[in-house]
Amino acid sequence: MGTLAQGLRKHLLLFLPLVGALILSAGCGSSSQSNPIVSWPSNQSVYVSQSTEVNSFLISSSLAKSGNAAPTTALTATTFMDTHRTAFDSLGRMYETDLNTGSVFIFPSGATTGSVAPTATIAMTAPAGNGDATASGIAIDSSNNVYVSDEGNNAIDVYSAVAADATGTLAASPVYTIYGASTTLNAPNGIALNSTGTKLWVANEAGDDVLCFTLPTAVVSGAQNLAPTATITNSAFSTVHSLALDSTDLVYVTNSSTTSSAVFVYSPSSNGVATPVSIISGNKTGLSGLNGISLDSEGNIYVGNNYVVTTSGKTTNAAEILVFPAGSTGNVPPGFIIGGSNTGLTPTIHGVTVGPIPTPET
Repeated sequence: MGTLAQGLRKHLLLFLPLVGALILSAGCGSSSQSNPIVSWPSNQSVYVSQSTEVNSFLISSSLAKSGNAAPTTALTATTFMDTHRTAFDSLGRMYETDLNTGSVFIFPSGATTGSVAPTATIAMTAPAGNGDATASGIAIDSSNNVYVSDEGNNAIDVYSAVAADATGTLAASPVYTIYGASTTLNAPNGIALNSTGTKLWVANEAGDDVLCFTLPTAVVSGAQNLAPTATITNSAFSTVHSLALDSTDLVYVTNSSTTSSAVFVYSPSSNGVATPVSIISGNKTGLSGLNGISLDSEGNIYVGNNYVVTTSGKTTNAAEILVFPAGSTGNVPPGFIIGGSNTGLTPTIHGVTVGPIPTPET
């Protein structure tokens, strides 16, 4: 028996260092190892609209080496006053909405860093009898028609494609406007088109719901007092800022309620008090004061996070982009975080948009 006990003690002593190593590898010093794995796509960047600047970060495995990296580009156009959302057309041009000026600024492909003036500007006009227009959400269809939410006037303006050689301030009026009591629009913020360009989804911020409109197939003009095809409601909804659709038309909704900072995912056929397909929520997610949302070609989810940090009794604001792997659900940590002093991110993040890599003009 003494020999057996000595043998067991010898094997236990050999095993204890291994246990210790496993415990250390799961500790705070290597928390990134316990995060979900992000499958990085290629040839894409994530663009962040924040106040008077738009920063972009190259999406690739190289980004994963440091989330606190300088942006690939930093656009600081002198026309910016309150940038909200970014979109790209089939020519690679970048469109940026500005809430304060009621404008959509258009930049050529590659002109996305430094103090660059837009080549063209869509100057929005408010519906008759209303005040100044505001430009918040934006979506562009396959024909380069431009959809813009007028948050302050409860309207969605639809503009025809901007000519490739267009310059200066464009005097064109919208082809039509989704506007009127039947629309139930109430401070429409982020918007997104489905994969066929036949339906427009709207984050109805002050309405605390999500609307879906079936777009007209016939030629129309003027105000279109359309009733939503679907209205998604949820008792947890409060300050529904933004939404995005994936390749299967699942609808990802950011909710910034102080009691429920979460990403809700819905089927494209959802209506009424619908049950989400999944919910990303909980203390492990880090979600707090979230706003913009977008998905890359691999289905990874990018969420703009404006949050508060308290250190030694001092409270400061901070910002970051949380990246959740495709299919994330529940109380899960992000797979990756873009944040830190080198990123130039400020706690004024509105839009988060995955788009093409900036390339110099030729």
